[in-house]
Amino acid sequence: MIDGKTNIIRAKGGFARAILILSLVLVIFYLYGTWFYPTDDAYISYRYAQNLAEGNGLVYNLGERVEGYSNFLWVLINSIPFYFGCEDPIYFSIILSMALYFLLVAVFIKALQKEVDRLAREDAQIVNFACFAIFGLLLLAVDGRFFLHMNSGLETIFFCTIFFLAVFWEKITSRKWRYLWSLLLVFLLLIRADGFVYAGILLFALFIKTLVKRESLRDFFINLGIFVIAVLIYLGWRWSYYHELLPNTYYAKTTALSYEQEVLGFVYTIQFLSSMGLVMLFSLVGLFHRSIKENIHYIILIISVMIYITYIGGDWMPHERFYIPLIPIFCLFAGIGAIKLAQYVKRFKVIISVVILMLVAINLLALTNAMSLRKIFHMEAKYHEDIVIMKDIGLYIKNHSDEDDKIAVNFAGMVPYYSQRYTIDMTGLNDKHIASLGRGLHKNWDVEYVLSKKPLYIMMYSKPKMDEAGIHFVWGGAEELYYHPLFQKNYALHKEWIHPLKDVGYYLFKREEIWSD
Repeated sequence: MIDGKTNIIRAKGGFARAILILSLVLVIFYLYGTWFYPTDDAYISYRYAQNLAEGNGLVYNLGERVEGYSNFLWVLINSIPFYFGCEDPIYFSIILSMALYFLLVAVFIKALQKEVDRLAREDAQIVNFACFAIFGLLLLAVDGRFFLHMNSGLETIFFCTIFFLAVFWEKITSRKWRYLWSLLLVFLLLIRADGFVYAGILLFALFIKTLVKRESLRDFFINLGIFVIAVLIYLGWRWSYYHELLPNTYYAKTTALSYEQEVLGFVYTIQFLSSMGLVMLFSLVGLFHRSIKENIHYIILIISVMIYITYIGGDWMPHERFYIPLIPIFCLFAGIGAIKLAQYVKRFKVIISVVILMLVAINLLALTNAMSLRKIFHMEAKYHEDIVIMKDIGLYIKNHSDEDDKIAVNFAGMVPYYSQRYTIDMTGLNDKHIASLGRGLHKNWDVEYVLSKKPLYIMMYSKPKMDEAGIHFVWGGAEELYYHPLFQKNYALHKEWIHPLKDVGYYLFKREEIWSD
């Protein structure tokens, strides 16, 4: 810091204090409003974690080695509660994600402070506008997507925090810690199945930066060497355990090249950019206020990640989960952009105050659209009915079947987790045969294969709920299964669960006692 005059947290004046207070209020509100927002996919990881803790190995079904999770380190961490007798680790996951979010905030503040100090060294007048950097911190607090994913039970916030640390590691640490950067890359590799892509992008960005600035490549190659060794060890373990170099989820979700996949990815990217709105304008000012040479590694990193996410088709989950790791980077440069704009725009404090009010209103409206006011304020438990229903279905199956019975589902998380039964994952995430069909996300199914296993129960989902016209299928595989002659002969509707508010239904079909071919 330049004699403490550019301290963004202790900046003099009411504006900075007001932003800090508003940020704190928003964080508290979001933590309360989004509390307990688990996703079905989280329970896939929990099923693996539970089997690991119970000595059955990293498996989905006992005796079958299939890597149907995409978050190795997250699975290992979430196996810890099971060693202490915990039956549902969702609260452990949520609290851990909260702690990681606050770590992200702390690292964000330090990185932003370093950027402001650099600006002050280049231009002494920056001291008069340093308070506007706190705008970047507000953006981190106002974006409800962080809190929705924080409460999902997934590894999203963990990955985001480590990625941000890796991006700004050189800026927030001294040279003696430079080789620990490679360990952050290893964490990315282990946290998410595609973490090696993000690590590769970081390495590529560092390589270009080193060349452009004509610095020594020694540190780069040492970090690269450490990372490559870790990759080889991890791949060796994966091959020895699963006999695959890539996780099963890769084969289930992606195709080498698909027009539809790229179109979906392009739409996904446009949706994200539009959701950023005015934030993107401030970010671009902060990113390009210097020569491209100075920020070339950030530019390469951002563009590369966006190209990758577009290529893989984005993600089916709402709230732009795959773009969450980029949001803190945009927020940081938006804080820098606010400082630069304040230097040249008259009455900037009034303008940015209006922008802040607009952003708060837009993000709160987005949250209510995602959750509804009653759910945000926890006024009625039935607003979590999807979670309750799938848990109830799982427990019902457990209490009305034998341990060696099989079930078939296309929601592979909660129902299998609570039923504790051998599960045929009809979408293929946890099934090697179905994943190997190679049609892409939610397009893999094999009706003959599923029926050949003669599961006792098959669960289907209808949106809207079943009526005179029958089931309204969301997933093509379920429709083909339902109208298959063997299904019609051997299965009958056994029990249904209707959502009390949404027009959706969950239907459990049971196999007849005598099988007809």
